[in-house]
Amino acid sequence: MQIHTLVILTLLTLPATSYAIEPYTCRNGAFPTYTELNLGEIVAGKGERVHARDDMDGCPDQKKCIQKGYLINGDKVLTAHPSDGWVCIYYFRKKSEYTGWIPQKNVRTTPFPKNPELRSWIGHWEADGGTPEITISLAKKNKLKVSGEAYWQAFVNSLPHIGLVDGVAAPVGNKLTVKEEGDESIGCVVNFELIGPYLVANDNRLCGGANVSFDAIYRRKP
Repeated sequence: MQIHTLVILTLLTLPATSYAIEPYTCRNGAFPTYTELNLGEIVAGKGERVHARDDMDGCPDQKKCIQKGYLINGDKVLTAHPSDGWVCIYYFRKKSEYTGWIPQKNVRTTPFPKNPELRSWIGHWEADGGTPEITISLAKKNKLKVSGEAYWQAFVNSLPHIGLVDGVAAPVGNKLTVKEEGDESIGCVVNFELIGPYLVANDNRLCGGANVSFDAIYRRKP
């Protein structure tokens, strides 16, 4: 993966006119909750820069939506819900991430294992910034043991809200659901999806204190 000078996408609060049904349709924080995620590769000419676009009011069609950050031919991305000639992408930089709309013609879908081997799940996984983090190891009877920690801190000197996940389950294809024992209506449930080198997680918001969530895109640490 090539690293370029990119600008982190600021979380926006304005809905996109073109996508009024989904006002947060291409946001980094919402990306883990999107369905039908795929791997993609940027397709561009020699020296061509493919700039992603914001999803604020009037975007992604207008010039004001163009971000400074860009992708080039061969960059690997996650993609979500292509629509009207655009596709939402998530790109991992070296130390952060980058999200936005790019023309659908500039992305080629690439295959990934839909029934990965158990060893493909194993490892220590971290989201952007090092938290949340997930550790997956092999358990008995072709199951996986999952443990993780997430936290949210309102202020530098305030006590953080902590969230924990711990359980054993068997994957179904490239998906894995870990549930806290007991009543699911009050217990933690985290759904994982392994998409090539990326682990995508989203939970039921019952895995810790206020504002704590495991929703994230994770990379495996060496």
